[in-house]
Amino acid sequence: MPATILIAEDEFIIRLTIAEFLRDEGYHVIETANADEALDVLKAGIPINLLFTDVRMPGSMDGCALAQKVRAEWPTTPVVLTSAFSESLLSARSVSQDFVVPKPYRPQAVLATIRALLGTADAGG
Repeated sequence: MPATILIAEDEFIIRLTIAEFLRDEGYHVIETANADEALDVLKAGIPINLLFTDVRMPGSMDGCALAQKVRAEWPTTPVVLTSAFSESLLSARSVSQDFVVPKPYRPQAVLATIRALLGTADAGG
């Protein structure tokens, strides 16, 4: 059974691009446009193997707050944070125990990070 990746990214093209890449690599991907939608998915009880989230997003919380909430409520779910803004990345690093990837990123680098965090060589585990 493929691992499920939850993506929280407000930029549609960026979200679509990484989601399709990860699907092509065999992952099950759920796309959300902000932290509120991502929390709805998590609260629905859908098993999520990893959260990949942008730091700066519209809505009630940013990606750093989402990462903190996930760590508190779903502590076994790894989180990868990403941002194009260096100050956001510094903030993410200071509050996060999770992996941080600067934008623009290469999909292969994201894939390598996901595989390392999940401890797998491929999507099937």
